[in-house]
Amino acid sequence: MEIRYNVSYSMEVERCNIDYLIAAFKQLLPMLLTDFISTLLAQFAEEAMRRDEKPFSCECGNRRDFIWKTRKAKGMKLTTIFAELLLSQMQVQCKICGKKMFISRLLLGVEKYKKMSTITERMLALVGALTTFRVSEKILGMFGCGRYSG
Repeated sequence: MEIRYNVSYSMEVERCNIDYLIAAFKQLLPMLLTDFISTLLAQFAEEAMRRDEKPFSCECGNRRDFIWKTRKAKGMKLTTIFAELLLSQMQVQCKICGKKMFISRLLLGVEKYKKMSTITERMLALVGALTTFRVSEKILGMFGCGRYSG
C-alpha cells in the first residue's frame, strides 16, 4: 500500500545552534509522531474495511460484515521510545451480532489494555535493567519518555 503523508507545521526559531534546534525538534516530535501514526492508522483501517475478509474478527466468528461506528472515538495513550502519544480509537460494529469493537490496537499490534508494544516494553526494560531507576528515568526522558526535560 502506498501512503502519502505531508507535514505542515510552523514554529518560531530564535537561533541556529544545533542544541537549540534539537530541543525544538524534541518538542515537535510528539506532535509529528502522533500525526504520522494517526494518518497511517486511518489509511490502514479504511483499507481493511474495504476488504472482503477483515484482518480482525468478532467474537461470533464474523470476519466479513462490519460497519463503521466512529473513526475517532475516545483517545488511547500509547508509549513509544520517542514520546507518549494520544491516538483516537476507531470503532466498528458487527452486522451479525451487533457487538461493537475498537480496532486501533488490533491494527497497531498492541494488545488490549497495554500501553505499549512488546518491543517497546523490552527496550524500556533493558534500559531499566542496565542502570538504576533514576538514571534510566533520565535516559528515557532525554528521548521523550519520562520527566527529564534536558
